[in-house]
Amino acid sequence: PPPEGLSLLRRIVEEARARKCLHWGGNVNHRVFGSEGGFDDPCKSSALGIACGCLHPQVVEDLVSTGVFILSPLSHPSEAREVRSDISHSIHAMLKSLWEHRRGEALCKKILKKLEGVGADLRAVIEDGHTALSKACLYRAADVALFLQKKGTSHFRHTLRPKVPLIEFLTRLVIEMHISLARSLLNASADPNEEGVVSEYNRFFRVTPLQLVSEDVHSPSSLALFTALIEKGARCPLSARHCAATTAAAAAALLTHAAAEGSVGSAVAVQRPVVEGSAAAAAVGAVTFCDVSPLAAMSRQRIQMFPFVCSLSERGQIQTCLELLVGMTTPKCGRFNRRYSAWTDEAQSLATRLLG
Repeated sequence: PPPEGLSLLRRIVEEARARKCLHWGGNVNHRVFGSEGGFDDPCKSSALGIACGCLHPQVVEDLVSTGVFILSPLSHPSEAREVRSDISHSIHAMLKSLWEHRRGEALCKKILKKLEGVGADLRAVIEDGHTALSKACLYRAADVALFLQKKGTSHFRHTLRPKVPLIEFLTRLVIEMHISLARSLLNASADPNEEGVVSEYNRFFRVTPLQLVSEDVHSPSSLALFTALIEKGARCPLSARHCAATTAAAAAALLTHAAAEGSVGSAVAVQRPVVEGSAAAAAVGAVTFCDVSPLAAMSRQRIQMFPFVCSLSERGQIQTCLELLVGMTTPKCGRFNRRYSAWTDEAQSLATRLLG
């Protein structure tokens, strides 16, 4: 902005601070953030949210310099919630704008550093279940995602609303850069078995990273990522071993949810899980488990199974290989809703050759 514009802005900011309305929000068209299409509906945003969404570090600096974003131990809980919510939603508005501003990641990191300097919680969860890291993964902001990783942000979801960074990164076209970042998430202890939710034709499915990768093995790098997931401990999503592990994880998540529910000062309230058949599920669509066999999905793409399965077994993954082969015999291939009877014979043949 020009100097005279910044001068006027500072006067308005000071007036808003004096009247204690700097955190108030209003309806803003997404085109304000430079969107060319797809985001025409207005969204609610504060002054900080607009500055972040437009990627203006100087304006963000002027806003935070007022001191109203800095909390003290004496801050009232309602004030603390308002400030933290404003900062968190502003960060997410900025990350969403990166979908249209691919060259804005350097500015985004600069703003994140400024906000972190006034106490921004980069691990905070907003109402849609996203953290800053999962939102950066969703909008393919690879540099920002790496920046957040280095800041120690978690790779795991913080609530029972399943927004998993690794899943978010794999839900769209996977290219070489994305595979590189997916590997970095795995190397930083992201759970290769953590299920997330994807939508297709207004239906919602729980999927694992292994299933998502298997549906689009279009390059040697994709196959290498599949192998990397196995080596990091990815299980066949249709196996009894995976079912037992996810049941135990769900029980632990419920205990965490019970302990965190109603905690004072959090950015947003912890969300209850969407359970199939509940009123909440009816509002957003019931979430069902995706029973796509990874090897069946790969076979559908004419991948040569035996050399690939052998390469996995040679890496010491014989149990996982057999589980994947058993999963290949499932009578229905999940979302594709088609029967592939030939896979049963193929899987049995592969298992016999593998064990032989």
